[in-house]
Amino acid sequence: MAKTLILIRSLGLFVGLLAITFGCKSKNASEGDVAFLGGEIVNPKNKNVILYNTDGNVVDSFKLDINNRFKHNFKNLNPGLYSITHGGEYQLVLLEPNDSVMFRLNTYDFDESLVFTGKGAKKNNYLIKTYLSNEREADKLVEYSKMEPEAFHSFIEERRQRHLNQLQKFLAQNKQSDFFQSILEANINYNNYADKEIYPFAYFGNNKLIHVKDLPENFYAHRNNIDYNANHLSRFFSYNRFLFSHIDNLAITNILARRNFIDESNHMTEFTPFASAFGGALIGLAAVLLMAMNGRIAGISGIMVNILPPWGTRVLDGDLSW
Repeated sequence: MAKTLILIRSLGLFVGLLAITFGCKSKNASEGDVAFLGGEIVNPKNKNVILYNTDGNVVDSFKLDINNRFKHNFKNLNPGLYSITHGGEYQLVLLEPNDSVMFRLNTYDFDESLVFTGKGAKKNNYLIKTYLSNEREADKLVEYSKMEPEAFHSFIEERRQRHLNQLQKFLAQNKQSDFFQSILEANINYNNYADKEIYPFAYFGNNKLIHVKDLPENFYAHRNNIDYNANHLSRFFSYNRFLFSHIDNLAITNILARRNFIDESNHMTEFTPFASAFGGALIGLAAVLLMAMNGRIAGISGIMVNILPPWGTRVLDGDLSW
C-alpha cells in the first residue's frame, strides 16, 4: 500500500512538472507577439493621444488619465515604426515583439524632451538622437551648399560613413535586431542622399542649372541603391525627404530637357530664387498640413491630387487619391 501511494505521488509530481514545462513553453511562444507602450505627457495641449500602426492606420486613441498618462498593450504585434500624435505634434517609436517601452515628453520642447525607458528604450533613444542630429544638419544645409561640388560630395560621404561607424559602435555595445539596424542605416543613408538631391538647386541658383551636368561623375551614385518600395519606411521623415527631393530633381531635369528651357547659347530662362523659395515653402507647408490631417506626408503630386477636382475623390477608382 505504501509503495502504491509513493508511486501515485511520483506520477502526480511528474505530470505536474510536465504541465508546468509545457505551460511555460506555451506562454513563451505567445509572448513573441506582444508588446507594451505607455507614456506621460507634461503640459499636454489636450487630453487626446492617437496611436498609428506601421501602415498609418489608427490603432487606438486615448484619453490621458489624471496623471497625464496612457498605456496600450499590443497583441499580434507587427514590428515596425509606430507613430503617436498629440496636439499637432508627431513622433515615431520603434516597436518589436516583447518590447515594454515607456516615454516622457514635455510639449514645450517636444522632440528635445523626449526620453524612453524600459525594454526597447535604448534603440528608441538612439533613434531620436539621430533624428535630432539630422534636423540640426538640415538647418545647416544652406551653409554647406556654398561648398564646391567636389568638396560637398566628399563632405557628405565622410559624414555618412562617420554616422554609420557610430552606429556600428553602438551595436557592438548594445545587441539589437537586424530590423533595428536596417532602420537606422536607412535613416542615415537617406538623410544624406536627400542633401545631395537638394544641393544642386541650393548651389547653382543664379549660376544656372545648366551646370548640373558638371557635377562629379559619381555624385548621384546613391541612386543605384534606392528602394522605392520600402513600405516599412513610408512614415519615416528622412526617407520621405529623400523621395520628395529626388523625384522633384528628376522631374525638373526632365522638364528642362523636354521644354527647351536651355537655348543654343547654354543659357536658361531667368531663374528667380526668391519666388522659387517662396513656392517651395508653400509646398512644404501644404505637405505638413496634409501630414497633420491625414497622418502621412504628401509631395507635390499628393497635394495636387487633393486640390484639383475630381482627383481628390475619384480617379481610376481611387488610384490617385488618398
